[in-house]
Amino acid sequence: MSHKLEKISEILKDSVNRALSENFDELGLATCIKCSISNDLKSSIAFVSVQNEGKAENIKNKLRKEIGQIIKETAKLRYVPSVKMVFDEEIMENAESIIKRIENGN
Repeated sequence: MSHKLEKISEILKDSVNRALSENFDELGLATCIKCSISNDLKSSIAFVSVQNEGKAENIKNKLRKEIGQIIKETAKLRYVPSVKMVFDEEIMENAESIIKRIENGN
């Protein structure tokens, strides 16, 4: 991946995380793990770890619109890439089990 694509992927990841944090009340705990962007910079995939996948699916369109607005505000791109979000509860469940083990002293 070129340096430019890596940099734009990081901007996209930051934008997704910002939108997720702004919707914490509706969504609960969520974080963007990784973003991939196409070579033409027109489409991207955001891999998001969520506590409740059902809630995330319900507000997916709202999140995509907010992410687009955030990208427009923060990045000077000719095109704002379309964002496809892939939600995964498994990562969050693993993190929660690790936190419980640490709290219990195991």
